[in-house]
Amino acid sequence: MRHLFAHTTLVRIKADTEAENFAEQRALEKAGFTREGILCSIAFRDGRWRDGCGTACCGRRAA
Repeated sequence: MRHLFAHTTLVRIKADTEAENFAEQRALEKAGFTREGILCSIAFRDGRWRDGCGTACCGRRAA
């Protein structure tokens, strides 16, 4: 991601996951994303509302 931030005007990348998807959250953290918070009832799937986990990577702290 350093290359992306260094060679474009992009300053932030955002990614959301379901709160229960710990594997995806770990993968995003390894890629340089930081957890920003829990998003309540963001998606309705399999008959129930699911919470989400908001993450982002900012250019000034890119991995």
